[in-house]
Amino acid sequence: MLRLFVAAAVVALSTATSANASVSGWLTFANDRSRTGFVPQGIADPAALRELWSIHLDGRVTTQVLVARDVPAAGETTAYVATSKGVLYALDQNGQVRASRQLGFMHLKDCEFLPDGEFGITGAPVIDSETATLYVTDALGAAHALDLVTLEEREGWPVQLYSDPSVRLTWGAVTLVRGKLYVGTGELCRRDVVSGKLFSVDLATRRVEVWAPTPRRLGGGSGIWAWGGPAYDAATDSLLVATGDAYRIGANRGKRYRESAGLAESLIQLDRNLRVKASHGPLDQREARDFDFTGTPIVMRAPGCPALVAGENKNGVIYVWRLKRIGDGLYDSIRVAPNLNGQPAWSPRTRSLYVGGHDRLIRLVLTRKCRLRAAWSVPFSVESVNGPPTVAGDVVWFPATETYAIWAIDARSGSVLWSGQMGEAVFTAPTVLDGRVYAAGFSGVVKAFG
Repeated sequence: MLRLFVAAAVVALSTATSANASVSGWLTFANDRSRTGFVPQGIADPAALRELWSIHLDGRVTTQVLVARDVPAAGETTAYVATSKGVLYALDQNGQVRASRQLGFMHLKDCEFLPDGEFGITGAPVIDSETATLYVTDALGAAHALDLVTLEEREGWPVQLYSDPSVRLTWGAVTLVRGKLYVGTGELCRRDVVSGKLFSVDLATRRVEVWAPTPRRLGGGSGIWAWGGPAYDAATDSLLVATGDAYRIGANRGKRYRESAGLAESLIQLDRNLRVKASHGPLDQREARDFDFTGTPIVMRAPGCPALVAGENKNGVIYVWRLKRIGDGLYDSIRVAPNLNGQPAWSPRTRSLYVGGHDRLIRLVLTRKCRLRAAWSVPFSVESVNGPPTVAGDVVWFPATETYAIWAIDARSGSVLWSGQMGEAVFTAPTVLDGRVYAAGFSGVVKAFG
């Protein structure tokens, strides 16, 4: 049975003032639209970190913490955390709740994609620095535009993206590019009835456009599952997505069945109007193997090499294409683990892709011959699906899920520099800003270390 809950209740500071016209901070997943997960400014001495504050929020957290400077006033910061209960929280620099807002939430009795079958906000929001607006999607398919201070809805919002929330989910982050929001969706529990889709919303007109990699009549599926959602590459003015598998529906049956039907299990480059510019599927799957691409495509730029784009697949392989020649097929590939189910990070400083396997963190170096080669791996004691890494300066911050800790690892040597206990599993990428590390646990614990 599907139970839908929509509330417009707002709990906000009665004395809240308007946010600055332009804000800065960690405003989107990975802190950049290309989703590399790299920021040049790190923590001077990770070993000196200690816990500054901790708070337990209502619901599970699968989204990265966002942090805005000078909100609600100069010299103050506000952290934003969303939960599976459909609640968006604004926390002050001491971890106290400044404001919260209940958005769309549903309970699916027979869907254990998330424990308890509770779905609210599962994809990371994005903050528009120019208008001091936070954009976020909820489980009912609505895109919201909220004031950064009060969390009140902007006029004309929310905008409905889709009307089938019981079978569709936004897992990845929302992407904001030049006046448009981009939202990728996957199939929620009912794999036989829906196609993964990419939606766009024009902020000025609130017009919604939609594109499906593999329409249902050709096999459906092809969900866009990556933590980072769609990536944007400014140099080519294009969006990049990677897709999951297709199903035995429509014409994709019997001897015609391909798990990679249409644009399933593919890398796809689109323009900002959702028109396909190039695509390639490296797999020709004639049986069901569930070989989804799970990570947002990462563009790798390094001196002496063409621009490359890497995609991470559940089959344990990192696939690499030339960005300007995607349609020509693979440029390189490397198997790094028995299986992968995460989101990599790229550091131009070390020419390295950092990949979280189920039991280790792996560094892949882009050689002078422009090929990825394994440099080191750091093993963990428990095998699990691990969250995405963040590279800040020369340190990789990695959430090792079942060790209940955030690890700081030297990006060059692989030496473990520090670990901070969370007390529960962590699936979200750490946020590193102004000498602090913010992390959110799966069961709702949020901590700041500094």
